[in-house]
Amino acid sequence: MQRFDRAHIYLDVSGSMDTVLPFVYGALVPLLPYLHKRVHLFSTEITDIRPEQIRRGAINTTWGTEIDCVTRHMLENKVKRALLLTDGWVGKVPKEHATELRKRKVRVNTVITDFGENCFAKAFHGKSYRLPKITDKIANLCENYEIEGEQ
Repeated sequence: MQRFDRAHIYLDVSGSMDTVLPFVYGALVPLLPYLHKRVHLFSTEITDIRPEQIRRGAINTTWGTEIDCVTRHMLENKVKRALLLTDGWVGKVPKEHATELRKRKVRVNTVITDFGENCFAKAFHGKSYRLPKITDKIANLCENYEIEGEQ
């Protein structure tokens, strides 16, 4: 059996992510056994939470967003594999962080919301993916929702 390092998840919990966070949390729950033992929430600082806190929807945020707390955390904790979920409105990756992450061959994949931008992701050694438009799917569900007994 091949051994692998569990991926570190860095989840943007800034105010601009509030409409998609319930869906992202729901998607993470079945993946928790394959992930690092802590999920790293970030806004302008990192807060680590346990898997059961993801199940409960725990959020700790400063409402802003800065990517340098994430890249600093990766470097300080010698992260080898990471997945960054964000809307991309995070500022620029500090050049010295990007250089050191590449030198260490840290694999950082990014998942960007449908309304976000992924320019910052070019600083990382990894792939970037875009989420489908979740907010339209919510509107469609609500449009077709019928209250029992109403016609």
